[in-house]
Amino acid sequence: MRYMATGNFQITLGDCSDMSQPSVSKCVRNVSDAVATLAPDYIKFPFPEREEEFLQEFASIAGMPGVIGCIDGTHIPIKSPGEPNPELHRCRKNFFSINVIGVCDARMIFSNLVVSWPGSAHDSRIFTTSRFCESLQAREYRGLLLGDSGYALHPYLLTPIHNPANEKQRKYNRSHIKTRTTIERTFGVWKKRFAVLQHCRSKAVYYQK
Repeated sequence: MRYMATGNFQITLGDCSDMSQPSVSKCVRNVSDAVATLAPDYIKFPFPEREEEFLQEFASIAGMPGVIGCIDGTHIPIKSPGEPNPELHRCRKNFFSINVIGVCDARMIFSNLVVSWPGSAHDSRIFTTSRFCESLQAREYRGLLLGDSGYALHPYLLTPIHNPANEKQRKYNRSHIKTRTTIERTFGVWKKRFAVLQHCRSKAVYYQK
């Protein structure tokens, strides 16, 4: 856990704990696997009966009605995963990464994560091929998501208005942006708490949860 929190080199942490680097690496993998098995218990979308609670909490931020979550992507840097096709992991910022798509609630708690795509994949593509998107398309929820202009506009996903032409549209954009920044702050807190997410210390490891 100290490795995840600090992002220090494993050999440095091993010296502090009188352990070899391979032993530290094994511990990190075992703990990561254990944490991943707990993910479904903590990272989950609300049951329909709790939907109204989520809608009210988002509305209290900037008056945006009908919002059940905010969505965005972030790139987690990794070392080159090697063959085959390592360039699939090179993102638009020219480093190797895993593109993680997250949805959060108004309390900055993740309610959905997709962590199985390489850095070259576009946020919108990852979302539209996810099981979560299928649930929204099936109208299992009344609420909708807020996303940035990198996503396509859908009945269940609202994006900002390009070049707003009147005060109503400008007001919508202000409310949208103020509410949607919740997911950006959530990613920021996540990376601050687990600094290893900001450093390319390991190769790609996917957890399909």
